[in-house]
Amino acid sequence: MCEPNNIVLECDICKKVITEDMLDYDYRSNNIKNIGIINKRIREINSTIQQEIKRQLEIQLKDRQSSNVSYIFNKNITNVDIADGVERKFNQQLATLKNLKQKFILKEHKALGCYTKKKKTMKCTICKKKDFLIKCNKCDKQFCIHHRLPEVHQCNTQHKT
Repeated sequence: MCEPNNIVLECDICKKVITEDMLDYDYRSNNIKNIGIINKRIREINSTIQQEIKRQLEIQLKDRQSSNVSYIFNKNITNVDIADGVERKFNQQLATLKNLKQKFILKEHKALGCYTKKKKTMKCTICKKKDFLIKCNKCDKQFCIHHRLPEVHQCNTQHKT
């Protein structure tokens, strides 16, 4: 059966792994409210499934007792068959709710915490140019063609270790 708090997603923008327990339920956004409504509906469906399984099992037990045939030789369906049949009736509803819940979790993540780290662009330490950078062998800093010489950029000669 579907548990309300078992959804694990990956954000397609920042590639972070998101789970529902990461959400801040104290924050009252529409997404959080909708996720709460969906969780309530999932619990209701799970409760209905449990009640229906119990009812079907009671009917099965009643039929077995009334038929005076030994349980071993009785060809009635098993408890697992009953549970699977009842759960199959509700699978589509649970799948739809789970997909909707995933969308709301991603919306909330994107609204509150999604970020992409910008790749640090290399620039000349002196003039901030981005083109044709050369690494100084003495201080390991990046410089443009004009500032590449240690004398020009006043290299502090920090040797590599």
